[in-house]
Amino acid sequence: MSRKRILIVEDDENISNLVKYNLEKAGFDCFAAISGEDVLKMLKRQSVDLIVLDIMLPQMDGFEVCKHLKQNKELSQIPIIMLTAKGEEVDRIVGFELGADDYVVKPFSPRELVLRVKAILRRGKPEEEVKNILTASKLVVDIPRHKVAVDKETIELTPMEFRPLLTLMERRGRVQSRENLLNDVWGMTADVTTRTIDTHIKRLRQKLGSVGHLIETVRGLGYRFNEEAWFFRLYIHYKITIIFGIISAVTLIGIYFYLNKSLTEHTYQRIRTNLLKQTFLARSILDGSLNHHLQPGEMDHIADRLGKDLDIRVTIVAIDGEVLGDFELDAKQIRSVENHLHRPEIQGALQGEFGESKRFSTTIRKDMLYIAAAFRNEN
Repeated sequence: MSRKRILIVEDDENISNLVKYNLEKAGFDCFAAISGEDVLKMLKRQSVDLIVLDIMLPQMDGFEVCKHLKQNKELSQIPIIMLTAKGEEVDRIVGFELGADDYVVKPFSPRELVLRVKAILRRGKPEEEVKNILTASKLVVDIPRHKVAVDKETIELTPMEFRPLLTLMERRGRVQSRENLLNDVWGMTADVTTRTIDTHIKRLRQKLGSVGHLIETVRGLGYRFNEEAWFFRLYIHYKITIIFGIISAVTLIGIYFYLNKSLTEHTYQRIRTNLLKQTFLARSILDGSLNHHLQPGEMDHIADRLGKDLDIRVTIVAIDGEVLGDFELDAKQIRSVENHLHRPEIQGALQGEFGESKRFSTTIRKDMLYIAAAFRNEN
């Protein structure tokens, strides 16, 4: 365990050495400063766990130093013990009002000072007290109570579902292999079956609902808890600004092909096969088009280009269902198009590689085959 670092701020060299000697004897690493200016400069270069601060310092007194530290967000959590000859009640009150954690009057007992330092450090920093509660987006995990809530609604998890969630959240951002999860979570060896974890992760995602996507599958490796998953990033960024929101993550390509009611099943399957090929070709072309941040309206130009090159109707849809571009519509018409989020083919693409739907269009009075492919982009 690393030794706690104590900064001693005292302009009297004898007192400074006395405090330093007793604290180092108690197992602390100590550093000395003789003025308030030295303190502020020193804290920019290194971190400390506690400050023993004299009040009667040259130029900037201890009260002023304490005030500066407590007003600084990065330094405000450092505990401060005032060590001074100013023992009047008003001085104590001012010290505590400025944020001091303790007040020791000279002459003092070195042993008592060491005990006061240890007592304050045992309290820990405020943020350490909340480590038993993990949060991410709308997800809250209360470890001691073994409770999980999504958007303030309690989710019932079995121990076999709670354990991997806790492990992934505690190691968020880092890929965990199936073998490691089996061993760390359940104490099973990898030769039992690594697919056991897949079953529990699937059920866990289903129960977590709207935040289930935070548990990412990393192909060929395992799983990772990622608060900034690609589709989650898009949703956040897209709502903030159209320029970055469109480019941040998932864009859906909706490709529509007109069919006549009298088409035979053979003809339908042939056209469906060709359309699927064109769908994934369009996605490949789109991948090459999204290597920079696009300006509003450029999605429509891309849809027009794809439609002309592939001789099909192309519609580009954002993650929240808004139509961003369409081969057969101009910008004004696009703004009036209904939201596509709940269309079957869009839902299918969101849940898998692609989605499709065949239905009668009331707009053009014809049967249509709709195919949507999910497109992921990190730019």
